[in-house]
Amino acid sequence: MCDPITTAVVTAGLGIASSVMQYSAGNEAYASNKANAKTAFVADQDALQKQAMQEQDSAANDKLLMQQEARQKVAEASNNASASGVTGLSVSGLIDTIKGQELQRQQAADQNLENTLLSIQSQKKASSNNYVSRVSNVQKPSGMSLALGIGNAALGGVTSYYQMQK
Repeated sequence: MCDPITTAVVTAGLGIASSVMQYSAGNEAYASNKANAKTAFVADQDALQKQAMQEQDSAANDKLLMQQEARQKVAEASNNASASGVTGLSVSGLIDTIKGQELQRQQAADQNLENTLLSIQSQKKASSNNYVSRVSNVQKPSGMSLALGIGNAALGGVTSYYQMQK
């Protein structure tokens, strides 16, 4: 039969080693999960930022094309009026109509861009919430749980010692 003290020490040692390994594994899982969540968050934020910049560039290009089209229509209307010998309010009214239509198109483009950017901002906020959720998903082990595990292992060793004494 084994010596009671040796048995108690081995029992306590194995219990302590098990508690320390569980604590370390929990810390590693938490750190890995947090790192993966951060990587995903950064990738999401970068993609959304690039999308916002592309939308802004696209809107700026569209507005430039609208301005060019309006200028061409005004020039065409002016040339046609001059060639026809038409002047006065009717030509001015036509040019004003063309400019008004261009202004409406510009305002619609601005509103569309604003709505798109608000949507992207909302997606960024959701990405932030997902990051917090992912990090919170794996609980970080506390030092208290380690201390309780070690204490439980020591108590198990003492209990083993007294049981062998009987």
